[in-house]
Amino acid sequence: MPLNITPEIEQIFKEYPMRSGYYNWAKVFNADIAKYDKIKERLEEYDVVHINMSPANWWMILDAEKRLRNSSTKLVVNNDHVSEHWHKWRLDPMIYLKVQECGDLVFGTEPFQTSQMIDKAVCMPHPTDTKAIKIFKNSFKSNSVGILYHGYDPTEVQIQLMAQAIKKDLKCPVELWNYVQLKDEKTLFKNHFDKVHNQYSFSEFCMALMRNKVLLELAPYHTYGRITTEIACLKVPVVGSDRVGSMRHNYPFTSCDPYDHRKIRGYVKDLFENDSFKQKVVDTAYENVEYYSFENCKKRMLEHLEGVRK
Repeated sequence: MPLNITPEIEQIFKEYPMRSGYYNWAKVFNADIAKYDKIKERLEEYDVVHINMSPANWWMILDAEKRLRNSSTKLVVNNDHVSEHWHKWRLDPMIYLKVQECGDLVFGTEPFQTSQMIDKAVCMPHPTDTKAIKIFKNSFKSNSVGILYHGYDPTEVQIQLMAQAIKKDLKCPVELWNYVQLKDEKTLFKNHFDKVHNQYSFSEFCMALMRNKVLLELAPYHTYGRITTEIACLKVPVVGSDRVGSMRHNYPFTSCDPYDHRKIRGYVKDLFENDSFKQKVVDTAYENVEYYSFENCKKRMLEHLEGVRK
């Protein structure tokens, strides 16, 4: 897996368990991770070379395709950006099509996102270390509702309105997760919440997150949603966006349009007042999340690679 290895990436690989997402493919296959310039002359030594299709990596993919054109080494490329942000690249989308065509195996991570890619692209979400994350236990539960914040959301106003509505409905505290001060220069945003959580290590994040009675995932983008795979392992109910692949898969009873605030509030109220419904929601998520396990993701990847002929 050729990468630009930053201190942040190094820290991710030191964590246990490791947070979900793209980098877990390296753990699933015990893969080498290296800077592209250090291995580009010997790519043929590998059975598979896997490169993320972020714009900064397009040149790597174009170069690797030329080097591997007459090789048995398979080039795997994946989209890891929500399609609603593709316009921010300010690049000719026809070039993106060309980059995708370079891959022997091309995949996206969410069905609607993948449908916007080239015809041979398949949908294959990134892995989650479900076994490791399911070890976490926290018997303490607060009466609070937590709202997940992604920093790039265009729904900041909606998140604040939702916080006030939940307080009105249930007379409970509302917490904000993953708040980034730099994204809120006037500090008005955080003032609407009873508690604000900044960045944690992943294990600290899991333990603290489990204290919430209900969590809200209001992301308006079509993404596979790593965080709702992790929360499903923690047996915490989530109400949220049906645009997030793992919300639809793990939490089918509490997924809806992220802008349908009345439906969201109704689901939260049901989870507070109906224990049997809450149990059904968390048990379903706990079972369904195994779709994202290392074992199942490895099986899917190998099946797709088996179908590649060079």
